[in-house]
Amino acid sequence: MPRSSSRGRFRALLPTKRLRSPGAEMTVTGSGNRRVYWGQGSAPSRRVLIGLAEKGLDFQSIQLDFANNEHKGPDVLKLNPRGQLPTFDDNGVVVNESIAALQYLEEAYPEPALLPQALPKRALVLQRTHEALNIQAAFRAIQAFKTNPASPEFKEKLAALRTELALWEAYLEQGDYLAGSSFSIADIAAAPFLLKIQWAGATLDGFPRLHKYLATLKGRKSIQATENALNHANPDTYFKGIL
Repeated sequence: MPRSSSRGRFRALLPTKRLRSPGAEMTVTGSGNRRVYWGQGSAPSRRVLIGLAEKGLDFQSIQLDFANNEHKGPDVLKLNPRGQLPTFDDNGVVVNESIAALQYLEEAYPEPALLPQALPKRALVLQRTHEALNIQAAFRAIQAFKTNPASPEFKEKLAALRTELALWEAYLEQGDYLAGSSFSIADIAAAPFLLKIQWAGATLDGFPRLHKYLATLKGRKSIQATENALNHANPDTYFKGIL
């Protein structure tokens, strides 16, 4: 059954105050009974933040510092024994896997709808939503070799990432969004990693549909409101000139 909601406005995730808890110091913004523990640079965290923004829901945004190991503090571990981010607590309902959190939000707060009712369209959105994990895997596979782009390992992983991106380029032949003509949870699942690839220096000029798609997404309020999820002060550049 859908849950009652407290609607809020899109707002940028800007730090306002620091609250200290045992073993961690957290940046907290917003209010309400929903809490999202997240870290800058975490694309899975951004999925949940975008999902909440799209639903217009009020929540406490609790930003933790990976460098200080704050995500391993007791506030997170009591909700998520893996000590990973995001950690999402919706007034006692805890959902920590980002894809599961997107599906939960759709079930709990079905308006505005980000998952079609018609079964064929719904199936495609769910397929693309889970398929986005392949972008995540391809991007992360290259991380271990990013300091040595001349290495065979880097080149191998880069080729695999290109192959993955080519699939999504082809999907956009079917509509303006990744699962057809409407924005959906499939876009929320994939976009944070596609945007992070650009953040790491990729132009994606070799993928014109993806390039246009991301340019369109950057005009969306939920994407703009969560821009702070990327560390623009210290961007990576290892894809510059090669992707």
